[in-house]
Amino acid sequence: MKSIGRGLAGVPGIATPHAAPGVTHAFNLFTIGLDLKVLGISRDELQKALARRGVETAVHYPWPLHRQPIFRGYGTEEDFPVSALLAKTVLSLPVHPGLTARDLRHIVRCVHEVAGSAARY
Repeated sequence: MKSIGRGLAGVPGIATPHAAPGVTHAFNLFTIGLDLKVLGISRDELQKALARRGVETAVHYPWPLHRQPIFRGYGTEEDFPVSALLAKTVLSLPVHPGLTARDLRHIVRCVHEVAGSAARY
């Protein structure tokens, strides 16, 4: 999945996962972080725009842990601002062994288009 990370490097408003130097990672999810102010659109708008281009995405953790029913009453958004923000601003891109190089280029190109980046992959 290095090619998705390289292809999205430098796209304003998008942060990609990375592994520490010398460490390999078997990504089971490729979840990007979104700076919604920089992107100028919501995560849901980005997700819908990618879907219209044939890129299936997912929000695997739409609620922070403290909002899960079993933990209700153990904290608020103010107590856990980072997890509250991440629950609203992360989006998982496709990642599986069946993706071809062409598929990866399509995913990256679509993210660039939607994010308004002038860069091309």
